[in-house]
Amino acid sequence: MDILKLIMKKLFVAILGSFLFSSVLAIIANAQRSPEEERPPEQIGFDDAFLLVFIVSSIISIIGGIPASLIIDEIMKKFSKRIFKYILHPILYIFAGGVVTGLFHLFLQGRIGVYLSILGMIAAFCFYIVSISINKIIQISKEQEEEDN
Repeated sequence: MDILKLIMKKLFVAILGSFLFSSVLAIIANAQRSPEEERPPEQIGFDDAFLLVFIVSSIISIIGGIPASLIIDEIMKKFSKRIFKYILHPILYIFAGGVVTGLFHLFLQGRIGVYLSILGMIAAFCFYIVSISINKIIQISKEQEEEDN
């Protein structure tokens, strides 16, 4: 696969993964309060939480997640058994998400943030889910195209 195509695909996956992660986090943050309550000024709503998480997670996914994903894909080429595909692949993504997010926090704050690393692991899992979903859609699309010809 052409390297530019691969990077564009990973960029698309990073943006969609950040969208999924931001949506989940914003829903969880918004579920913390009941609809009857008036929101105090310091409490952010769904749209603000989504936007904040989306911007930060997109930056981290693009700068750190895409290179980590390319490295993981190269590592996975060395394994031929299916068990590695279903067990090792997501574990590597989750581990990389924690490491990349921890390194960003270390770079910005001078220490590793455990809670942010856990959120990075969740974001990396969202990246992984979107990645395998996109791959499956592409595979089905190619099969459908071959049937039509």
